[in-house]
Amino acid sequence: MVGHGAPRLPGAQAAVEAQAALLRRGGAFEEVACAFLSMPPAPADALAALRGDPVCVVPLFMSDGYFVRAVERALAAGEGRGSRRLRQDRPIGLVPGLTEVIKRRALAACAEGGLEPGRCGLLVVAHGYTGSPASREAARFHTEPLAAAGRFRWVDAAFLEEEPMIPDRLAVHAGDVVAVGLFAAPGGHAAEDVPEALAADPRGGERRILYTGAIGADPAMAGVIATAVAAASNGGAGATHGEAGASGPPIPARRAAPPTGVEHRAG
Repeated sequence: MVGHGAPRLPGAQAAVEAQAALLRRGGAFEEVACAFLSMPPAPADALAALRGDPVCVVPLFMSDGYFVRAVERALAAGEGRGSRRLRQDRPIGLVPGLTEVIKRRALAACAEGGLEPGRCGLLVVAHGYTGSPASREAARFHTEPLAAAGRFRWVDAAFLEEEPMIPDRLAVHAGDVVAVGLFAAPGGHAAEDVPEALAADPRGGERRILYTGAIGADPAMAGVIATAVAAASNGGAGATHGEAGASGPPIPARRAAPPTGVEHRAG
C-alpha cells in the first residue's frame, strides 16, 4: 500500500499502518507492507523487502491523478522488483465499496449526533485541483449513487482547491450537515483545512455541521482494500458501481490548531 505520508502529522502514517495491521490479521495475503511518497519507506524500498510474487500495489489515494502517476514512477525507478510480477490496482478512492463506507460513516455520525439523516445533508469534501478533473470525478463517483439511495436530505460535493469551494456549497443548502472527507489519511488537508473551511459556513449559527474526518482512517477500509485486490486478481477491476466483485502539488505547511464551530465525529 502506497500513501502520500505527512512527516509533521504522524497520525497520517498511523492510519495507513492501522489498515495494514488489520489486513495482516485477516490473513488473506502472504505479506502486507506500507510505503510513502514523502517519507520512508519509499515504494521501491518497501517492494524490495517483500518476498512474494506477484505483488499487488494499492495506491492509497482518492483519485486517479498526479500522485498515482508518482507511485508508478517511483516503482519503475527502483531496483526491488526484479523478475516478479507487479500489478498496480486502481486508487482506493475509486473502489465501489468505498461508497458504502461513506454512507455508513455518515449515518453513524448522524446517530451519534442526534440528527435525522432524512433532514440532514451529506457533503463529500475532496481536495480538488484545477489542473485535472480527477478529484472532481472521484467525488462524483460516490455522490451520484449516494444521492440516488435517498437516505439524506441532499448529497453534494465540495472542494478545497477548485470550484465549488466548501463555503460556497454550504451557502446553497439549508439544514444540518454531515461532512465526510474524501481523503486517504488524516493529513493536513483532512485534519486542518477542511474543518477551517467548514467553520466558514455562511449559514453559521443556523445549523450543526458534523465532520467525520478522513474516510481513509475508517477501520472498514481494510475490508474495501482486501475486496478490491481480490476482485482485481480475478479480473474484476472495472471501477463501476453495481459490478461484482487529489491530486495536485505537494502539501504546504499548515497551522496545527483546528477551528471552533465544527463538531468532529471520527467514528
